[in-house]
Amino acid sequence: MIIYPAIDLIAGEVVRLHKGDFEQKTTYGTDPVSVARAYAEAGADWLHLVDLDGAKDPANRQTGLIADIIAGSGTLGFEMSVGPTQLVVNSGQMMKDPTLLRVMCSTAAHSTLGLDNQNSSSPREGRFASISEVEVGEAPGGLLAVGAHDGFERSHGMIHHRKLYLKTGGANLRGADHLEYTGAPGEIPNLAVIRFHLHPKVTAAMLANGSVLMKIRGSRVGWNFKADGATAEIDNSVYFEDGVRQSSQQIILKAIINDIRTTGSHEIRWAFSRGAQ
Repeated sequence: MIIYPAIDLIAGEVVRLHKGDFEQKTTYGTDPVSVARAYAEAGADWLHLVDLDGAKDPANRQTGLIADIIAGSGTLGFEMSVGPTQLVVNSGQMMKDPTLLRVMCSTAAHSTLGLDNQNSSSPREGRFASISEVEVGEAPGGLLAVGAHDGFERSHGMIHHRKLYLKTGGANLRGADHLEYTGAPGEIPNLAVIRFHLHPKVTAAMLANGSVLMKIRGSRVGWNFKADGATAEIDNSVYFEDGVRQSSQQIILKAIINDIRTTGSHEIRWAFSRGAQ
């Protein structure tokens, strides 16, 4: 049995109605964001969120508040560890400042694909990513995980498919990010950007052949990154742990895709590989 924590909202407050009667409500809190964060810190993976104002009158939807609660737009993001040390991370969301929290919950703060500087979900625009085609299981020589989301379909007519293959032993992680044009109306897409945020203990450097060399502090073994279908570069990043900001780096892949309505799709392949000891 799974127990789902719930938050019912009226006028920005956490409430509960007696038998659905709006005249008989009990208020449990005035800070829904803190309540949701407390659930997450207690280990909850899911949250049942009900906008009672919006249910009663769609003109009174609390979209801004819902955006602050669900916040994250890192759809199909992932993290990767090498033994006890993290290699690929998401920037972190455990901070109290609401403005900084919103930035750290954006698509660009996660190790996933973004399109034209837009988030994969935008509650303020009424745009929410739905995840589909999710499968995780054994594959020859390793594990395979696949999934897709439609967060860019309403804005650009695009579906993002992601495939991750981890070799047995963990020495190689290969991925493919596939953008599919559905024919739906929307903006003509221009730039696809995939970010891989690195843990502060990881140092990265570009090589002449366009690949990236990484070293983990305290480890003698290096890691290599290469990609096809996009251009790689390294930029600064930040990482929050226990509310403390740390400087870090990120690998960025950029691909111009303004012809995708003609070609129908674009795929970016990439791989993290452990070097020889």
